[in-house]
Amino acid sequence: MTDARAQALRAVPWIRGCGEEVVAALAGRSRLQRVADGTTVAWRGRHGDEMLVVVRGQLEVSMGSAEGRRHVVNVVGPGTVFGLIPVVDGLPWLHDAVTKGAGEVLWIHRDALLAAMRLHPELSHAVVLLLCSRARKTYDALAAHSLLSMPARLARTLVILLEERGTRVLALTQADLADMLGVTRQSLNEQLQSLARQGVISLGRGRVEVLDRAALRQAAGLWD
Repeated sequence: MTDARAQALRAVPWIRGCGEEVVAALAGRSRLQRVADGTTVAWRGRHGDEMLVVVRGQLEVSMGSAEGRRHVVNVVGPGTVFGLIPVVDGLPWLHDAVTKGAGEVLWIHRDALLAAMRLHPELSHAVVLLLCSRARKTYDALAAHSLLSMPARLARTLVILLEERGTRVLALTQADLADMLGVTRQSLNEQLQSLARQGVISLGRGRVEVLDRAALRQAAGLWD
């Protein structure tokens, strides 16, 4: 069982980069859990004393309002760590998290992470760098929401998801993508169809395939 936990942790680049001693320390104080489709593993505003690593399947990360409005922040896959900030600062979860499809997650207790960070400065450094990277992405997203047109924001979101997942095919529904952008499904579909007509993407049921990465980055205002 410990080998399976260690393997799951090695799939996280910033943890793997800290070395086998860190992997072993975290693996020894973690637990694997199989989860069914639609399982809620975190609730915004509630306290939790564990973070998780997505081992298999996907996790939909979102926020909701008292009026019933919902914003999908991201849909993440294997190798993603969720709940790092609440585990570090001891405050409530920032997001809701629900599984999409059956999968498996690895839970790591707050005490285990903090103890490992105290013993291994390289882990503390890796956590700081990760939080900095996520903060930069958040600031960029806020700026894009205010400054970019809807087509450019769509292209930018697709580019980010493409780079995060390291694939050209995104398993993503139009409903989730519309929630990420804060637009209606109709307006999103119009923009997706425009990109498809240009040969930049191909659309399928619950999937978007990127055919021309350079053209997509150009539409997002990004260049290699």
